[in-house]
Order: sequence, then C-alpha cells, then structure tokens
Amino acid sequence: MRKLDCAVQYYNWGKKGEDSTVGQIHKVQQEDLYHSNFKLSNDEYYAELWMGTHPNGPTKIVLSSSSTSSDNDNYNTNNSTILLDEFLRNNKHYFSEKEVKEFDISKGQLPYLFKVLSVNQALSIQAHPDKNLAKYLFETDREHYKDDNHKPEVCIALTKFEALCAFQKLENIIYSILNVKELFNLINDQNSKIIIRIKELHENNLINKLTREERKEIIKECFSTLMNTKQVEKYLTPLIQRLKQEQELKPHEDLLLRLFKDYPNDIGCFSVYFLNYIILQPGEGLFLAPNEPHAYIQGDCMECMACSDNVVRAGLTSKFIDTKTLIEMLTYDDYAIDKMKLNGDVKNQVEKHYTPSSKEFKVRKIELYNEINNVHNLSIDGISIFIVMEGNSRLNNKNLILKKGDVYIVPNGEVLDFEKLGEDNFVMYLVSTNI
Repeated sequence: MRKLDCAVQYYNWGKKGEDSTVGQIHKVQQEDLYHSNFKLSNDEYYAELWMGTHPNGPTKIVLSSSSTSSDNDNYNTNNSTILLDEFLRNNKHYFSEKEVKEFDISKGQLPYLFKVLSVNQALSIQAHPDKNLAKYLFETDREHYKDDNHKPEVCIALTKFEALCAFQKLENIIYSILNVKELFNLINDQNSKIIIRIKELHENNLINKLTREERKEIIKECFSTLMNTKQVEKYLTPLIQRLKQEQELKPHEDLLLRLFKDYPNDIGCFSVYFLNYIILQPGEGLFLAPNEPHAYIQGDCMECMACSDNVVRAGLTSKFIDTKTLIEMLTYDDYAIDKMKLNGDVKNQVEKHYTPSSKEFKVRKIELYNEINNVHNLSIDGISIFIVMEGNSRLNNKNLILKKGDVYIVPNGEVLDFEKLGEDNFVMYLVSTNI
C-alpha cells in the first residue's frame, strides 16, 4: 500500500483557493510531501484532482513514507516520488489475476480514473464517445482526441450538485418550443418543417402515439436545428431581456440567466429547454453512459470513469467545439434519465456501493459515524485507490493515522481495518475494478 501525490487541473470553471475541496486536498498533499506551509492561491482555480495513470494528469507514488510501503514492493530509488504507472510496471502483484487477463496492464495503466471535482460554473455541453467512436476520433483527429478509449462515468455528489443531464421527455421539449417565443422563432427560422410537424403532433394529441425511434428522430432534428444556429444573439438577447423583467422565474429560467452571465450569447444557454435540470443531494449519483449529453453546473462531487479524457463539446465553452460529431453521436433517448440515477446500494451499516454497468470501475463509500467507530476486514478485491474526504481514523493493521486528503493505492488481496478517531464522521471513497 502506497501514498499518492495527485495531479490537479486548473480549469477556469473550478472553485478558487480554500473554497475548493480540490484545493484543500492539494494543500494537505503538498504539506505532507514537502513538509512546508503550502498556501493556496485565492486567484487560482482548483477544479479537478486526478487519481490514476492518465498521461494528461498522472499520479505519483510517494516513496519517502516508509510506513506505507509493502514488503513485496519492488522499487529502489533515491527520489521521493515516481510516476504511478512506472511503479505498477514493476509491481504487477498489485493487480488481481482477473485484472491481468481482462485489461492491458503492460504499461502500468489503471483501467479507471478517479477524481474529485469542485465546480463553480457550468462545464461544457458534452458527451463521451463509445469505444468505436473513440477509436475513430483518435485516428482522425489526434489534436483534439488524445486517446482511443470510451469514457463511461459515475458522479457522486459531495454537496448539493447541479447538472443538466439527458434529454427531457419529448412532450416537454415540444411544449417549450411552442411556448417560448424566442426558441420558437429560432427553430422556425431555420427549419419550418419541424415546426409544422410538432404543431400537428401537439394539436392532435399524437405525441404519445409515437414509437421510441420516432421520438428520437424528432428530438434529434430539433436539437440539431438549435445547435447549428449561427445568429445566436438574434434570439438569445431578447429572451434574456424578457426574463430579466419577469417577477418570478422558474428554476430552469433562473439557470438560463446564470449560464448567460458566464457564457454570453452561447447557444448552450438554450439547452435548459432540452436537457433535464437536476439537483443531486450529497450521496446521490448519476451514471453517465457513452453518448449521453450532460453539463455539470455547480457543486462538489466524486467522479470515476474509464481511463480516458475524451470529451465531445458543443456549447458553454471556449474550448474546441465539435457540433457535427456531438449531434451524430447522441442517443436522443428521452427515457435515459431514469436509467442514469445511481444512488448507491447499502451493503451494511458503514458501506454503500455505486456499481455501474462498466467493467472498469465501481465505487464504495465507507462512513464511520456516531457509535459505529470501526470497520473490520474490509476486503480489497483488485487494485484499488481510496481517498479520505472527512474525519480521521487509524488504519489498524498498518499503524497509520489517516486524515482528510490522504490518498492511497492498495494492492489486490489486502484486508483493512479502520478505527474512527475523534467526534467527527470518517468518510472515504474507494474505487476498484468491476469484474
């Protein structure tokens, strides 16, 4: 078992300084590693903490802490840290036999990427490709798509967490198009045929007669028309002016004004009329399958995904936009949101499991609270990483004190005991493979 020094991503949608959970964890890790009074910058965005081997933000093993090493570890160096993938290339006993057979570990790569996110303003309207599309994008556009892997992911709220996710029911989308005059004008000016069709469906109560595929086709045509609009300001400006004069706003209208403040005249502002606006409470989660649209809005969360950084964007961003690819890749399934909710299965008094359909990862939350001070014989099935998010504990069989911000990689087959210290709850999240 080894302590980790994790990479930080400084995206400008993140939270600044001490307000960022990512920043707080980074501070703890830097102080531990360098034994200094590390100070966070109040002007710096601490957006993501990465725990894994992805080359865009590789984690390091801390070698200087002898109390965390395993007798079987194979590495001799005078350096205080080395890259995690380099370490794993020389310590393949960290993987289970199943993992060796299932995944390519020849380069010391973990199959998953574990993250903490601190979100202060909306991320882009985006989706992640499936494996076939990821390979195609990597082969044809390596400037923007850096690897050939898919990126299914799980998001688990640490705080109140806002997001746009998956398409609303077709009935709601049609209602918005027909009743929000600025949106109606936008769609009608670009594609009057789809307006005629949805009017007919609405007026004759035919929407519920459509097949699932017909529903998808209509959503795709409406969304494609929206996202390909060139004169965004012509339609968005009067909508913003009108909403600012309203005495009372609906939640999605208030969100639209917030999005406009951060991304003025961005076509992504209209996405509030197409995607579900959801608010997760701490402990609630989502499984974001490939090809499903989403945008995180605000809050802190744990996130885990297959080891990839592939993102196809088409709004609410200054980064590369690939509207054509996004439009063609999406499922347009207006029932998807029901399948995406992943609030965890309670296994016992201290443990909850978030288990998606992806083989690359699953997440376990372990919480010690009130009179429940111990967890014994916590089995580690496959190579795992855990991070302490609240409180303190003693790792009994390692004689080690754990605190918020500590991150460790644990080899397959370990059995761990934790004893809560102090009055505060102890909370940690642990990721392992799902095979």
